[in-house]
Formats: sequence, C-alpha cells, structure tokens
Amino acid sequence: MNGSCESSVLYLTGPHAAGKTELCGHLTSEYNFGVVETGGLMRGLYADRGPQYRELSMGEYVRAVEKDDSDFFGNMLVDRVKRVVLEGASPVIINGMRTYSYINSTTERLGTKSAKVLWIEANRDLLLERYNRREGRSLCPEEFEALLAFDMNLGISEIREKADAIVVNEGRVDSFKEETDKILFEWGFIGMV
Repeated sequence: MNGSCESSVLYLTGPHAAGKTELCGHLTSEYNFGVVETGGLMRGLYADRGPQYRELSMGEYVRAVEKDDSDFFGNMLVDRVKRVVLEGASPVIINGMRTYSYINSTTERLGTKSAKVLWIEANRDLLLERYNRREGRSLCPEEFEALLAFDMNLGISEIREKADAIVVNEGRVDSFKEETDKILFEWGFIGMV
C-alpha cells in the first residue's frame, strides 16, 4: 500500500491501565475512529513466529526480527493503518506506542498531514487496581512499579514529555471522555462537542 495517508492520526499512549482502550471504544462508537492496537499487532506476530524463534520471549523476538529487518514492525503498522482508512474509518488511533522514535517514523512513513500525541495517565494506585482487575492478576505495588520502569526505559517517558496534550483519568468516565473530546475538537479531529 503506497502513498500517503489522508486520515488524521491520533497516537494514544500512556502507562498500563490508564484508560487508553476504554477511550478507543468511546471514540470508535461516537466518532467512527479506526483503531490499530500496537500490542495486539505485536502479540499476533509473536504467536505466528517461525520455529527459529520458538524459544524467545516476546521482547527477544521483537529485537531479533528488527535486527534482521529494522523496518519490519514499522511497515506492518503503516500497512494496518492504511487498511483501516480504506475500510472507511477516520481519524485513526494508533494505541500503545512505546517510543517517540516509532511515532516519528510512523508519521513520516504514513505521510499524514495531521498527527497528534495524547498521553493518558492516572495515579499509581488506580493504575495498579485497574491493571490487576483487567489482567486477572495480583501484582504488588513493587512489581507494578518494575513494569512501569521497564516501559520508561523503553522510552515512553520521552513520549510524555513531548505529548501534544495530557489527560489525567481519575476514574470518572464521563469527565474523562468529556475532557478528551474537548481536546480532539480543538485539534479538529471531531466536530462540535
């Protein structure tokens, strides 16, 4: 799929369990946004990995594939976004980017005229509670902090620093959606709110 992407792109990012997927559901049902989940894309690749990669963890697999072909994930992501646009959804949310360099390279590859980064966050206790409920786990605060630190070491903290806007999800669904809608209206992603 060659050519530029005529759709606006919203990069939705933030720590685990901040409310990104919930927000994707709202924007899809209310405004016909398309969604590309980077985590789902990576998990799908990992599940379909070849025999030479069977013994690797998902992180090791991603590093090995990108060592062999540094554009592999980026090309797949861009193709998926263009497919979502062809299916009639617009704008497109790319949910779950973990490094700012991926955001830059994806935007460049897409050739989109309008791309924004929206960071979603919540306080640590709420993140931990949501994460454990969603994943059916019972991580202690120290284990969850280690998971967050891992993401920060990947480069997610740079995304927060450079985000076009930050929304704090305090657990009140209506106010969370309303605040986000106002930002997206200001950016021209949605009509009157």
